[in-house]
Amino acid sequence: MQKCLKKEKGTNNIEPMKSLFSLLAMAYFVAMSFVPAIWAAPVKIACVGDSITYGYKIPDRETGCYPAQLQRLLDKKAPGRYEVHNFGVSSMTLMRNTAKPYTGCREYRDSVACTADIVIIMLGTNDSSGANRALIDTHFEQDYHKLISAYRDGRQGREPRIIVMLPPKCFLEGRGTDENTIRRKIVPIIRKVARDASAELIDLYASISTNWKVDLMPDKLHPSAEGAGMMAEKIAPVVLKRK
Repeated sequence: MQKCLKKEKGTNNIEPMKSLFSLLAMAYFVAMSFVPAIWAAPVKIACVGDSITYGYKIPDRETGCYPAQLQRLLDKKAPGRYEVHNFGVSSMTLMRNTAKPYTGCREYRDSVACTADIVIIMLGTNDSSGANRALIDTHFEQDYHKLISAYRDGRQGREPRIIVMLPPKCFLEGRGTDENTIRRKIVPIIRKVARDASAELIDLYASISTNWKVDLMPDKLHPSAEGAGMMAEKIAPVVLKRK
């Protein structure tokens, strides 16, 4: 009789412990289901480009440039999911054999070092100016491929998404930045590079306006905050479309 009582006493101690463990486990899994997305590592986006990416001439460029506006748009759709970095530098060219190649600046090295998950490239506007034009036929395409390779190489099987963008239409012609050169040479080559490199392409060429509007591009070259916002609105859906 005593043995039976002892056995029952031991059994009664185990059962409550099992119930408690089950409740704790259930509470843990329920709590984990509500862990916010920001606890996960964000998707890093590197915006590579010239003064248009940098936000030159936008009064409050840190909030008005297209990368900053892109960040806000992405946060509305997926809070904490994306982290946008602006690596734009004024006056830079894509081609390496010029006075101001993008690959020669600190921001280029930083953009490679950040090992972004998505790299958005918008270069070519400054390649259309002055002496740079003579180099386009022989250097622009191959230098673009080299730039893309710099972001893909050494990623140990996890290559970033490469998004290549056609620069917005400018309204200048002559010895400086030249719209005719951009339209006739730069744009077709970028399209070809995107296709050959299996990169995604965003056409920003006519995204702001096909006709000059002072409120969108005051100096006929650099978008205003409103113009940059229009660019961001076209880029955001492509970024959100996960591959």
